[in-house]
Amino acid sequence: MNFKKLILAFIALMLPLLANAEHGAHPHYLHALSDLRTARWLLENRPADGEANAHKAVAVREITAAIDEIKRAAIDDGRDIHDHAEMDVSPGRGGNFHQALELLQNLRSDLANEEDDRISHRLHYRVGRHIDAAINATERAIRDIERHR
Repeated sequence: MNFKKLILAFIALMLPLLANAEHGAHPHYLHALSDLRTARWLLENRPADGEANAHKAVAVREITAAIDEIKRAAIDDGRDIHDHAEMDVSPGRGGNFHQALELLQNLRSDLANEEDDRISHRLHYRVGRHIDAAINATERAIRDIERHR
């Protein structure tokens, strides 16, 4: 194999790696944004009364704060935050609040995975605090709704 062919083969092998490096080290941004947006939609599109409505408002506010944190980090990594994945909001067991809670709990579990770099760790901590608050508020709303049935 001549030198020119060797160089071309090397470039062909490296292009996918360079493309991934260009988009940053956090491949789960867009998935997390999609899940957070879905959870927010589920909560916003379910009427609630009294205390449940107040808890819902807190959960939506915290989810929005988590979305904003991730968007800032995604922009820093060069990701397209306007690339929205399709929302899966098919009717499920327990209704909107339970589905939103499940999404939030899954996201929280994903965030529990340890990150190597300190910037990612700080981001996970900030987003995790908002998700924890949203989980807490959603659980309170569910208890209030179930209490008034």
